[in-house]
Amino acid sequence: MAGSQVATSVTIISSLLGFQAISLTSPAASSLSLISAGSKVEIAGAFFNFPGDETPNASSWTAIGTSSTAYLAVIPTGTAGSQTVSASWATSATWSDSKQGWYASAASLSRCVAVAFKKSNTAQIQKQIMPRYPTVMNGELLPVFYWRGAIGEWNMDATVEKTVAFSTTNGMDDILSVEAWIRNDSDSVNRLVGRDQYSFYGSTLGCTITYQDSPQTIAVQRAAGGLYDTTDYNGTASTVANRGWVNVIYTVGQTRPT
Repeated sequence: MAGSQVATSVTIISSLLGFQAISLTSPAASSLSLISAGSKVEIAGAFFNFPGDETPNASSWTAIGTSSTAYLAVIPTGTAGSQTVSASWATSATWSDSKQGWYASAASLSRCVAVAFKKSNTAQIQKQIMPRYPTVMNGELLPVFYWRGAIGEWNMDATVEKTVAFSTTNGMDDILSVEAWIRNDSDSVNRLVGRDQYSFYGSTLGCTITYQDSPQTIAVQRAAGGLYDTTDYNGTASTVANRGWVNVIYTVGQTRPT
C-alpha cells in the first residue's frame, strides 16, 4: 500500500516545510522494519500520509552492501495534488537547506526519513529516525545518532572483559563518544565509566572502554584489584541479568581529519 498525498493550502504547506512524523515497525528487533501506519511526512512541498504499513522496496535493500549504512527514503510519484509515495533504501543522505530535510542527493525528491545498519539481507540493526537538524563536523553536515546496548550478564570478579556488538560503516571513524553505566549486584550503586578511567581515577576504580574493529565491538574491561574486581560485582545470570549499558554517540559518513 502506497502513501497518498494530502490536499493542503499553500499557506499550510509553507508552515510544514521539513515536517516528519515517521515511526517504524519492530524498531528494536533485527527483522526488517516497515514504515508504520499513521506516519506523515512533508516531501519537497507536498504532504503525505501512510494509512497502512509501508513496505520498502525489497530489491533496494538487497542492493545495499552488507555491513554498511542504509537510509530509508520515501519517494513521491505521479501528478501534483494526487501523488503517491513509496519507500526504498538508499546509500547516502544529504541535508537540503531549501527543503529542510535529508534527501538522497541535493537535487533528489527522495527524502531520507530513517537509517539502519545492514547485517544481512534479512537483518538490520541500529534503526533510528533521521534527526530533524544536521550537525556540522569538520565542515560537513552530518546526522548524529544515539545508541544504547545492554552489557548483559557479567561476573566482573571472575571475568576481566565483556564485549557488546556495535557496528558502523566506517568503524571508529564514526564514533564520537562512548561511555558505560556499571551497576553493582544489589543495584544500589550505578557508576558512569568514560572511555579510559584507569588513569583518571587510578586503579581503585579501574575500568576502561575500547572500540575493537574486527569484529566491531565495544569492550569494557576492569582492572585487576580495582573496585570492580570484588564480590560486589560477582553476580551471575540468576541474580544479575544485566550489568549495565554501553552508550554510544556516533555519526555516519564522517571524513577523519588529517
